Parts: sequence; structure tokens; C-alpha cells
Amino acid sequence: MIDNLQGLSMYLLLVLVIIVALGSILILKSSLYSFDTPKTSCFKDEDCGPATCCHANKAINKVYGSNCLGVSCTEECKKGTIDCGCGRIACVSSKCSIVWTKNNSWC
Repeated sequence: MIDNLQGLSMYLLLVLVIIVALGSILILKSSLYSFDTPKTSCFKDEDCGPATCCHANKAINKVYGSNCLGVSCTEECKKGTIDCGCGRIACVSSKCSIVWTKNNSWC
């Protein structure tokens, strides 16, 4: 009877170790892909888009972007936005970001 209990204890301990190991792997894997927040995480430039429909000054993963169908924006070049070539959206270090254009006086 004691041998059966020891065998069962070892089996339960092994199962517990496996569960903890799998949980640790899942936590580590999810943290690798969440550098800032899931809303800005990316793998390539195509994953990213503007955070707002008009005069964007931040980038976001397209999955979380707004539906801009039918939205009309002004045609002005607003400072601090990606308007008129002042910046482009890119995936930089796994985060959707804006790469600002240099030497444009209107930006």
C-alpha cells in the first residue's frame, strides 16, 4: 500500500512539474510578442496603420485600427502628424511606430 502511495505521489509530482513548465512556456511566449501593448505589436510594416483616420500622430496594429470607410479628412498639413509626407508608419523593434521625415520645414 505504501509503495502505491509513493508511486501515486511521484506521478502527481511529475504531472505538476509538467503543468508548471507548460504554463511558464506560454507566459514567456506571450511576453515575447507584447513589447508595448498588443495594440502596437507587429512583425512587419504591413501589420501597422494610422491610429486615427485623420491627421494621425501615432501608429497601431491594423487589427485594432478604426474603420475609416466614408470618413472625410481635411486636406491641411497638420504639424506633428504623418500628413503631407511628414512621416511614415513602420514596424520598428516589433512596435508600430512613425518614422518622422527630416528636413521638411512644414512638419
